[in-house]
Amino acid sequence: MKLNDGIVSEISNGNYLAFKSLFDNFFTSLCLFSSQIVKSNVAAQDIAQEALIAYWKRKSDFEELIKVKAFLYITTKNLSL
Repeated sequence: MKLNDGIVSEISNGNYLAFKSLFDNFFTSLCLFSSQIVKSNVAAQDIAQEALIAYWKRKSDFEELIKVKAFLYITTKNLSL
């Protein structure tokens, strides 16, 4: 599934495959971002996963992919600190 604002709508409706696509697209970059702060790949993976879970729990709050991306990176940064 190509990532665009339509995927956010699909996820908001509970589409697990759409969420998996978003997860797969962002997980590695969130891990790299977090690992620069925490200096641990294992901790960074846990943090990235927690950020993605936080998004899933609030999935109905988002309508645009750019806002999801901002949420994921801000949440990852905060959890890393």
